[in-house]
Amino acid sequence: MNPGVPGGMPLWNLGVAIAPATTTAIMRLAPRLSFADGLYTLSCVEADSGNLTGSVYSYPRLRQSADLVHWSNGTILPMLPCSYGAVVLAVASPASGSAGPRSYVLTMPTIASAPLFQSSNPQQFLDLSPAVLAYRRLERPGRPARLEVLLDNSGGSYNALVSSAGSYHPLGLGATLTLSEGYYAGTPPSPTQIKTGSYVLSQLHFLRSPQEHRLLLVASDRTRQLDLLARYQNSYNGQTLAFLISEVCARAGLFTIALPASDQLSQTIPSFLIQAGQSYRAALDELCNTYGLVYFLDQDEVLRFRELSSSETPVWSYQPEIELLSIGSSDERANHIIVSGKPPVSGPPQALTTAESYDDLHLQQVGNERLRYHIDHKLTTTSQCAQKAAFLLAQEQRAASRHRITVPLNPALQLFDAVMLTDSLAPTGSGQSLTCRISGLTVRYGAQQGLAEMQLELEGL
Repeated sequence: MNPGVPGGMPLWNLGVAIAPATTTAIMRLAPRLSFADGLYTLSCVEADSGNLTGSVYSYPRLRQSADLVHWSNGTILPMLPCSYGAVVLAVASPASGSAGPRSYVLTMPTIASAPLFQSSNPQQFLDLSPAVLAYRRLERPGRPARLEVLLDNSGGSYNALVSSAGSYHPLGLGATLTLSEGYYAGTPPSPTQIKTGSYVLSQLHFLRSPQEHRLLLVASDRTRQLDLLARYQNSYNGQTLAFLISEVCARAGLFTIALPASDQLSQTIPSFLIQAGQSYRAALDELCNTYGLVYFLDQDEVLRFRELSSSETPVWSYQPEIELLSIGSSDERANHIIVSGKPPVSGPPQALTTAESYDDLHLQQVGNERLRYHIDHKLTTTSQCAQKAAFLLAQEQRAASRHRITVPLNPALQLFDAVMLTDSLAPTGSGQSLTCRISGLTVRYGAQQGLAEMQLELEGL
């Protein structure tokens, strides 16, 4: 709300619609707003009379927001059918009783509750470090990071700590696994521990034979929420790229993001559509590809967006401690990019909005023009098309160099970091020295084998 005009009535500013509502199809009734742990929760009853769809229901949907602008698609509570609204309430310190800190959803016919997380509660927190036999951590662009952990379950020591229907324990689907890795540094060397990520447990397997008893945990980071499908269609007109990226992330339930301070984020997208049944990752990738942005989830669960630059300073240098090395390049790439945007609204019927970019050195090297056409109707000016052409050409140049190295585990490295490689001189090595970018990493740890290494997939800078 605007504080008002002197001598006049307060002014109310209308924001973006959270969700459309009708009285003939899906109705949204009795909204209730609450706030806890830095997030607003909006509950409303979604009801369908079945007049148009044939489906009849009435239950709460809970949506969340960090800023009252961008809202999640939320989750439904069909186990709490109601018609008069639902209230969400977090009680960290109950005034009486023995229920302890809990979160409540209250409707007229039913009250549901669940305990709030407390690290001091043995039913909610467990240190698995002593039982870890091995693990593998994989990170790739455009997909959730994956963690696979193998635990020693000799004597069935963790059997009673695995959740089952109606009985909740620390080891259960949906639980959060936090991984920390370490190394020795300083003089004299002392252990240093770094949190490298948090993951949501999605699979749990008991592995047993006459000789061994183990537990395999498989988890993914929270960007897996980007693979959820949009329940409803949402359309936007005249919004900036920064707004739309924040909107898509919030729709997927990712509220903590970090955007670069660049001109591209302030560019206006004439129209954008999140289709019902479309994954949020597909919508986010479409936006990021407009101006060459990449993203990854860091160790603190901040979704970071980056604009790649060939002038970045390496964050780490590798010399002959490289265990395995593969350096390669290819000329099979485009060297002439043509980008077409939305045709101008005025001018001759044949008028186009286009721009081009060239790799002169590669053209001379291979003696062939290799075209790549790209059409994006979100681009409305030739300058925007020129920016997109430059991003696409840089992408082609990076992809022309593909390298792979195996090195000792370094928990400080992340996706898209720039590193410098210097191989040994002849006759031991190739004598190559180059700067490149991490496009994928795989970490392997094995306690019994004394293994702690990482394999880096690299591309050109």
